[in-house]
Amino acid sequence: MGSWLTGSLLKAGFSWVLPFHIFALICFLSALVCTVLRSRLTMGRPPRRSSGFGYALMLRSKSLLLLFFGMLASNISYFNFVVWIPSFLLRLQNFTIDEGGIALAVFSLAGSVGAVGFGYLYGRIGPGRRGLLASALGFASALIFLPIVVFSYTALVGFILFAFFGFILYPYWNLQITMAQESVDKSVVGRATGLVQSAGLLASVVGPALVGLLIEQAGMVIALLATIFLPLIVYGIIILAWKPGKAF
Repeated sequence: MGSWLTGSLLKAGFSWVLPFHIFALICFLSALVCTVLRSRLTMGRPPRRSSGFGYALMLRSKSLLLLFFGMLASNISYFNFVVWIPSFLLRLQNFTIDEGGIALAVFSLAGSVGAVGFGYLYGRIGPGRRGLLASALGFASALIFLPIVVFSYTALVGFILFAFFGFILYPYWNLQITMAQESVDKSVVGRATGLVQSAGLLASVVGPALVGLLIEQAGMVIALLATIFLPLIVYGIIILAWKPGKAF
């Protein structure tokens, strides 16, 4: 919705600052709702005792380490894509602003369907195949990404490519989070989740800046291949080495 709304507002002639004001208001309202719900849900419950497991101890686990670096690689690809692909579409594919917004909206919409669908499939298959499923999605995402940056296409073809890419790529997040939660005892699920998610946030800081540097040296196509295609391959290899089982 955000991508579509932004493209529509910019096409209509509004300032580029307006979407940020709208999103700031939405975030404030969301935080307010979460605060109210949290206070109601925890009312009357006894405080939880600390499990005693720290993040340093968790990082000694091969299972969680693989997921940490898998999340780092996959999020480098994701954030680089959503940050830089609009510029790619406008400069090299001659998309209009609203067409670029629709392309990203289709990407996320199809991704939400893929996340639910592959999440359901993940729960249906045996534990030994779950890492293989997540790994296969990483390799498939890399292959689908190639025509997005290598070939020229119309807006309609672009919408189709972005839908396929989002459908295959988006499950990377919820599958890896689930794998991390399944690797630990219930008492430390929150810490394991935070540890793996922190890799994704780190990627959001490092990735886009790295692309900017590479664009200046090698051009946009090479930069996107190096920082989106290759990290997806790395993600697939890392997750392929993950084995189910309790780390804690």
